[in-house]
Amino acid sequence: MDAAARFGFSGGPVFVATQDGELSLVGIIRGAQVNKLQYITPSPRLLPGQYLTQEDLKELKAEEYSMIEFGVAYALNAEAIGSFLSTSVQELGAKGISLPSRFFPKR
Repeated sequence: MDAAARFGFSGGPVFVATQDGELSLVGIIRGAQVNKLQYITPSPRLLPGQYLTQEDLKELKAEEYSMIEFGVAYALNAEAIGSFLSTSVQELGAKGISLPSRFFPKR
């Protein structure tokens, strides 16, 4: 799905605006694509452009930065969610969870 999503939006609803201006739930965001950038960083006390010495090498650290790919999201569609709920009624009931019929797909 192509959506404006970022880290932290997981579990949020995905709506589509219909032609008559109504919103329709079409899914739930499962996650956004993340690329990891891994790099080595020297001590902050070193000046830019300064050559590293043997002693400086002992202070190198590995760091990682998450780069979110905006515009790309993974989502569960509403039909899959409804199907899961329909097949899980007994298990949910055993845990004291009861959902109104509007949460289940229409047959």
